[in-house]
Amino acid sequence: MKIYAIGEAAGIITIPHAAAASPWGQHFAISMPESPMAEFWMGSDPGIPLEETSPIPGMPMPKDGYIKPSDAPGFGMEILEDWIDPWDHVAAANTL
Repeated sequence: MKIYAIGEAAGIITIPHAAAASPWGQHFAISMPESPMAEFWMGSDPGIPLEETSPIPGMPMPKDGYIKPSDAPGFGMEILEDWIDPWDHVAAANTL
């Protein structure tokens, strides 16, 4: 954000590096008036649709060179139930 603020103060267009490759970066890039675009890079093998390579389920992917950040809660990320382990608050308290 500091680099962006410096560029904005100087009237310089700032394009965040790989900002569109994460849900929070998409929101940052679209909310900054001096950022007319954001870089998106997600490696995939030829012929494999980007939607199948997304590291975060529910993350918007570009279509025809454009991307629209999600307006769903949690940046639109879909957390899968099997990602969530039961949290043991007693064990966590013992690490303090």
